[in-house]
Amino acid sequence: MEYIKFLTDNCHIFRDKTPEELEKLLEDKNPLLRSYSTGAIIQSQADEALFLGIILQGQVAVKKNFSTGRSVTLASFGPGQVLGESVLFSGRSRYPADLIAREESVLLFLPRQDLLRLFHRDQDIMLRYMESISRRVLLLSEKIELLSLGTIRQKLAYYLLGQAEKKGGPALAWEFSRSELADFFNVPRPSLSRELSRLQQQGLIQFDQQGVQIIDPEGLEELLWD
Repeated sequence: MEYIKFLTDNCHIFRDKTPEELEKLLEDKNPLLRSYSTGAIIQSQADEALFLGIILQGQVAVKKNFSTGRSVTLASFGPGQVLGESVLFSGRSRYPADLIAREESVLLFLPRQDLLRLFHRDQDIMLRYMESISRRVLLLSEKIELLSLGTIRQKLAYYLLGQAEKKGGPALAWEFSRSELADFFNVPRPSLSRELSRLQQQGLIQFDQQGVQIIDPEGLEELLWD
């Protein structure tokens, strides 16, 4: 199983295991490997959640579809991150949104029953799984805080400062496309672009197609209290 070392090196749930330990734990399990082309639907909204997904390669977007026909990008995940952990053991056990490959992607799927057996055999894995769910709850709380802010400038400042804290520095790669970021903030894309340009003109940030550099974090913080 050539992906074992990737899991121990990159996936939070298995971070305390050696490749040899994890290979032994998985030897009687039935993980599935699947490849997806750009734009492919990995799971559809309302599909039953039967597997824990782990991204081995690529990027996956979480998109919510509404009856009006509008689609909003809620999050984006990359290699080593897990998908479906918050719904796998919920009473509803159905995906609340579509999972879509943003680029060529490879995922590992671990069946729910196999995951339960892992928990029974190894409490460290169960603890890491619980930590992963807790992190997802915190992200949801942050999203609620962001949406509660009154202006687009405040939303941008809050988002950029939060990303810098997570990444450990002021240089950030774009997590979303401009359209996806506007959806994430629930604001019009032209308005978002105008505010980004204004922040740059004021010397608070510098940005290009690849990412954004925070120049004046204190200035961004002050926007939160305007």
